[in-house]
Amino acid sequence: MSYSHYEEAENPPDRRKYIFALAMIVVGISFFSTLATANSYWQGFFYSPFYTTNVFTDSATPAWQVGLRPEDRVVMVAGQRIDQLQLLTVKAGLAGKSLNLVYELGRVLTAIDVNIQVLDWSRYFEKNAPFLLASLSLIWIGVITRKSPLLLRIFCTLSGVALGIAPNYYLANGCGLESGLETQCLLSGKWSTYLYNPLWSVTVAIGLCWYLSELVEKKRWRLWAQGLVLLALLISLAGFLQASIISANYNNPDYVVWQSRGEFWFLWGSLLVLALMRVWRRKRQREWGLLTVACLLVFTGGFIFVTVFDIVIIGLGQQWYTLALPLYFQINMRR
Repeated sequence: MSYSHYEEAENPPDRRKYIFALAMIVVGISFFSTLATANSYWQGFFYSPFYTTNVFTDSATPAWQVGLRPEDRVVMVAGQRIDQLQLLTVKAGLAGKSLNLVYELGRVLTAIDVNIQVLDWSRYFEKNAPFLLASLSLIWIGVITRKSPLLLRIFCTLSGVALGIAPNYYLANGCGLESGLETQCLLSGKWSTYLYNPLWSVTVAIGLCWYLSELVEKKRWRLWAQGLVLLALLISLAGFLQASIISANYNNPDYVVWQSRGEFWFLWGSLLVLALMRVWRRKRQREWGLLTVACLLVFTGGFIFVTVFDIVIIGLGQQWYTLALPLYFQINMRR
């Protein structure tokens, strides 16, 4: 064996910079995709691929003021398909006219007129900045830390990437149709449509595997438990794919919404339970452990829960609760 091979074995190449660069590229694409919304004509509500109006459409937005609420699905714009939303918004804004929307909640169709405005930079940064700050912090913590367990570092880094994709999913321009597998949605800016939810599923599954590695001492039982988590993940991903196909066939987002809400209770509920179990096991560091559980609970309740179940909360916007997650990982990395 040559000297170079010995040197490589003793000093393995540091691939963290490549992981960091790849994560930053994904987050950068998401952030810059939202720039098109700032200082441009705006229809008055934020939308995501499956329920077009989401919880970021708060009481200060024009659509809210004329009656549009989270979970309302905009199905037609000025008599045309929803995938023409952005084009028709710009045309109405240039002409100084309002935009006629037909939306449904349940099976009730209602028409409303929304005044077209320019989305100012202050609103843009108020929605996007917390995502960007939390995402960059998580990626940095996950990549730069050396001594923490590998599963914890992967859990942290993927959480940062998922939060970095969130602005594209919730805030960026693009097709707001209950899209199923329709390609025009993917080509119109919402490239995160079929990536955002599965990425969170994978991320939480890795988090569960890390907690199991901390809690289960016997290797055989630990591997069995982690194997069950991976099996549940595969079932979850298959369920999401099936729900997406059904949504495409019936042009109805309910199947994806029900799947994501059912998955929430299992994945995130299990994560919180294991976090509490870890606190109970580590009596000497219980105060720090309770703080990590509190941070995880703030993030899960303030951001994940309200966005999955379309619940409007009073006070800070949902995006600000994402800042609890970097603190959760920072404490875990050091304890």
